[in-house]
Amino acid sequence: MYMHRSWRKMLFAGLLLGLLSIFLLGGCSPPAEEEAPAAEGETVVDYAGREVYLEGRPSEFVSTMPSNTEILFALGLGDGVLGVTDFCNYPPEAEEREMVGDSFNVSIEKVVELSPELVVAGEGQEALAESLDGVGIPTVIVNPKNLEEVKESILFLGEITDRKSVAEEVVAEMEAVERRVKEKTEELEDEERPQVLVLIDTETLYTVGRGTFLDELITAAGGLNTGGEAGDGYFEISEEKVLQENPQVILSTFPMKDVILSREGWEAVDAVRREHIYDVDGDLVSRPGPRMVEGMENIYEILHGEGHF
Repeated sequence: MYMHRSWRKMLFAGLLLGLLSIFLLGGCSPPAEEEAPAAEGETVVDYAGREVYLEGRPSEFVSTMPSNTEILFALGLGDGVLGVTDFCNYPPEAEEREMVGDSFNVSIEKVVELSPELVVAGEGQEALAESLDGVGIPTVIVNPKNLEEVKESILFLGEITDRKSVAEEVVAEMEAVERRVKEKTEELEDEERPQVLVLIDTETLYTVGRGTFLDELITAAGGLNTGGEAGDGYFEISEEKVLQENPQVILSTFPMKDVILSREGWEAVDAVRREHIYDVDGDLVSRPGPRMVEGMENIYEILHGEGHF
């Protein structure tokens, strides 16, 4: 009987020790299937048709275009913007970031030093993008050509940075402003739409034609773009064409009102005679970013606001 009881005690102790060991080991090392999965990479196609591989969702950036800088900040990613260009002046916090050059001359060495997870480049920067890709820094080209593509570019960056819902909110706010302006102007007859001349430079009479952001904004804001009838893109308009079209409003993207008013031979131009010359914020009306609809709204106020026409 004595030996039988001892054997039972030893067996019980052994079982208890085994169960304790399993419990302790299980607590120190969780099963493999419960481990958090690593972020999966993806290949995206940018606005230049380039395939760019991203390892997970980027959170640290260099922006080489002011418009892209504005988009990143609008998406709530400002803290992750490590570097910008000399022209990136909005929001004000952007000027506190490291400068990597200007939009035409970006220092690849400085970008490499900052070691971003993604560089967001723009029009004319394909060579830069290829160089950065070559040193292992993923770079996407974002180059929208019209307001609809501006909204698409915001959604694109929101998608690849895990800010999809924020991007949708930004676009919804833009569309609300756009809709508010267009509801006021879409029924206007041509005679109710003032002829508008945009001047980027008074010496060469550089203006904007069809296929530009300003042409689209002027049309949406209830105007007729003089340059839109003369050509595509950006070009020099002849003085004869200006006098012939006799614009009712002149918009300048730099402070040039006094220069235009004093221009010899333009005294009979309706816009000059009535002093309907307005300096507009070039950043609002030419940067393909979230604030572009503010430019549309500003132009509407100039053309159809209280006290005008």
